[in-house]
Amino acid sequence: DLNEIKRLRGLAVSAASTSLVFDTSFLSDMNGNGVVPQPEHAAQVADSFVADTVAPTLDALSLDLDAGTMTLTFSETVRGSELDVTQVVIASSQGTGGGVETHQLLAASTVLSSATAVGPFASVDGDAPTVAIQLSARDLNIVKANRLLAVDVASTFVSTSPVLVSDIAGNLAAAAPSATAVQASAVAPDITRPELQSFVLDLVRGLLVLELSEPVDPLTLVPGAIEIQSTRDGATPGTERFVLRAGTASVNHTAASQTLTQLVVTLDPADLAVLQQHEALATSAADSYLVASFDVVEDMASNPNDLVDVVDSDAQRALEYLYFEHAVVTEVQPVAGTINGGTAVTLRGSNFAQQGLYAVSTGAPGDLPVAVYVGGVASPSVTVVNDTTIDFVTPSGNVTDELRSILVELDHALDTVVADVFTYLANPTVDSIEPSAAAQSGGTTLVILGADFGPAFATGGAPPIEIRFEGPSSGGSVTLCNNPRAVSASEVRCESPALAAAEVYNVTVVLDGQAFLLPDSFTALATPLIAALSPSVGFGGNVTALTISGSHFGPPSSDDSPVVAVTVGSTACGNVTVVSDTSVTCAVPPGAAGVAGVVVTVDGVASNAVNFTYYTDPGEFAFAQALYEVFEDDGVASVTLVRTPQAFASPATLRVAVTDGTATSPDYFLSGEQDVRFEQDVYSVSFNVTITAVSRVQQGPRKGEVDDRSASLSIVGVTPDFGIATVGSIDSASLLIKARCGVTTDSCFAVYLATGVAYYRQEVLSLLDA
Repeated sequence: DLNEIKRLRGLAVSAASTSLVFDTSFLSDMNGNGVVPQPEHAAQVADSFVADTVAPTLDALSLDLDAGTMTLTFSETVRGSELDVTQVVIASSQGTGGGVETHQLLAASTVLSSATAVGPFASVDGDAPTVAIQLSARDLNIVKANRLLAVDVASTFVSTSPVLVSDIAGNLAAAAPSATAVQASAVAPDITRPELQSFVLDLVRGLLVLELSEPVDPLTLVPGAIEIQSTRDGATPGTERFVLRAGTASVNHTAASQTLTQLVVTLDPADLAVLQQHEALATSAADSYLVASFDVVEDMASNPNDLVDVVDSDAQRALEYLYFEHAVVTEVQPVAGTINGGTAVTLRGSNFAQQGLYAVSTGAPGDLPVAVYVGGVASPSVTVVNDTTIDFVTPSGNVTDELRSILVELDHALDTVVADVFTYLANPTVDSIEPSAAAQSGGTTLVILGADFGPAFATGGAPPIEIRFEGPSSGGSVTLCNNPRAVSASEVRCESPALAAAEVYNVTVVLDGQAFLLPDSFTALATPLIAALSPSVGFGGNVTALTISGSHFGPPSSDDSPVVAVTVGSTACGNVTVVSDTSVTCAVPPGAAGVAGVVVTVDGVASNAVNFTYYTDPGEFAFAQALYEVFEDDGVASVTLVRTPQAFASPATLRVAVTDGTATSPDYFLSGEQDVRFEQDVYSVSFNVTITAVSRVQQGPRKGEVDDRSASLSIVGVTPDFGIATVGSIDSASLLIKARCGVTTDSCFAVYLATGVAYYRQEVLSLLDA
């Protein structure tokens, strides 16, 4: 009654506002006569009035960590709506000694009542002995993050200052100092599961930053419960996935931290490399989605709550994504060079160094790794001059007169391809020079015809070219033709220099460091050039009939033709015959397995060397293992064949058969035979078996191991290109087609989920135990 009278702010605040009303039943005399009533219109005003001067005290409190509310109970009615939440300190025990954890509420926490006046006596909604406070998200997270504070009744105390609140009469509440802090009478635990709010994938620093709905315990992180996939719905065709294999977690749970609800996962270097190098996953925020199972992490509650699952059918997209930008190439100079390699090339563009990002990367200190490839072959020397310029040297090529792409690779992962931009040139050849004579004073435009001069000078990107003149009186020095330029790949022009009169000169064309000499007095044989070998391979144990295609081999073999010899490595080829200026035949003798250069020497002038490969026997073939396993719904089983490693083993074709075992075709798989090709230096090849068992109809649900069946695999033939092939001990194998589980049996167990029942084979438990 006293608290209710105090709550009514217009009642009993002075003698004038205090009147007594009663009826005859209120009181009687000793003979039972009722007192004369005091009606409202003639109420008795108080003769005296003593105001409330007693300070209210905090008598009790309770805390609900799940709802995020705190209830304070005072000794009398207080002005609850005016309570200053910042004067409330939550402590782990009374006192201020070492080991006492405390947190003072922030202004963001609010009282769950209003200051609105209601009723005839101007009472206020928040006037009551009990005041409820809604903790702000930050206050609640600070408390939750501290395992020593407000975990239970024994670790929950509240101290207050004198300005916390006042009663209706304006008396300030008595302070509850830390030494006599009030202990909670009840603490309701946090039973709400944390949720993933967003995440950031930082492939520069190697971090996965998870923003959660509340603080979590980093020691409970299970990296393998996190999967990165390329689409929101994992059922989307073509979805790429990667499950983390390792990683460490850290948090900042100090009260000053602005990242209480962040879990920072430092990715394992191997996992980081996979994500960086994957071409269809985690290349931007658009293909970076996260899936997490419930056991990925737990919150800080005394009875920890696991995470709300992020399912693969509704994965969460990365809020932010950070990695190096792809290199941008805008210019390549020159765009042609010798097949022998060594051409100096300059690339211009952007994003070649990205020093600011690399300084904070996992690779720092140092420079962003940059590699350059021409036609798939790495440059032996790459220099990043700055963020806009790269200088590199071309590797040797293997094919001339075909456009090759240049690839710039950053950080072993990001590829930028400049398609069909560079051409490898064979050593230049010169057929003629027109005119064959010119004024001694020079200035005559000379037209030199030949091949492999590179792109026309006017188009840009031409390699450097020189035309040199050397005569009998030159003493070994040369004179350069003026303004040399390629008109096309087969024509070079220049203005002749001043030369000594009446001398016959040899003319040398030098393209990108590669020279070709043409005597200018009368016809002489140019340097022979091999263009192709047919065949270019043979069995090391046999004699191989070889046809060499090219040019400048001289006239057909006769008594007066120049001496023509062919060597294969250091061994002479037998029965050398010049068929024409462009064709030579000979008999390649047996030789050791390996590569040997074929050189045609005409009248002492040797050609370029073109490789001939000696093969040895193909080796021994077998299945990689005796047993292969596949689930009935995998669709395809991959089976691997191997052969014994040996250099320059002959290519061969294996015939393999897939036949019925306990599994029959086409119910479980598609039987048949197929050819598997092993090329040179290939020691492992896989082929696929189509699995159809998922569509098989059976009586009752699948029962796991009980419904497993196997097909037979066998090598039925080997056809080597050269030599003799053998088959090893594992010439046959079994393909076990494993059934899924659709019911609980000795080999199947059930997991009851919110969405239904899932069945798994017992071996899954073994894997989890492991």
